[in-house]
Amino acid sequence: RNMIRTFMRAAYSGTPVTLDQSQMTAFLKHLSPILKSYYILSLKCIRLSQSHWFKGALNFTVGFSSVLTGVETFDLPPGLLTAMDWLDYVIVAVFTFEAAVKIVATNFRPHRYFMVAWNQLDFVIVVASYVGFLPFVANQEEGGDAATILRLLLLLRALRVLKLINLLPQLQIIVLSLLKGVKSIGYIMAVCLLVFYVFAYVGVLAFAGNDPWHFGSLHTAMLTLFRCATLEDWTDVM
Repeated sequence: RNMIRTFMRAAYSGTPVTLDQSQMTAFLKHLSPILKSYYILSLKCIRLSQSHWFKGALNFTVGFSSVLTGVETFDLPPGLLTAMDWLDYVIVAVFTFEAAVKIVATNFRPHRYFMVAWNQLDFVIVVASYVGFLPFVANQEEGGDAATILRLLLLLRALRVLKLINLLPQLQIIVLSLLKGVKSIGYIMAVCLLVFYVFAYVGVLAFAGNDPWHFGSLHTAMLTLFRCATLEDWTDVM
């Protein structure tokens, strides 16, 4: 059993599997039918989730879903809206199947699935998609205020585009780099504040007599420098 767990852990993490396949086959023969099916299903889900055609199908579904979300904002005939509703059911079914495959691939340990931040985002998107299928959400007139509030949750459908981040490792690197860079924004703002403060003080001493409207006080001078830095009507300062 430890050998099988080691094999599945290595397969799920994507690391090379060094176990002897014949030994694993012999070990599976001694397992009970239920336990054998249990591990075989998990292994199949691992291979399926890592296959290129599975990832390609998900990329196509996410891209098509993104286009479909934008098309829904146009004034469309009722027949086309009905067809788009059925397509939306298919898209949600694909997303649900993806989440189920990944959960089963964790050897039926769902907490391992939710330990990955991108999987948490995918799960939220799937749950938000099912909210739109509620009868009193789909029909605002019958549901009243409660349906209006719940219908706001449909805005989460726009998050489907973010599933591309989970499917494309290059985008994950960019997003993670941006999130790590957020920690430095506070220090950057502190440096900018010091620069504005110093030059605002110089501006008050140098230009308060000639231009009291823009440099009459320290806080006014700092606001003027901020306008010039952001090019917000900076020609008025000239």
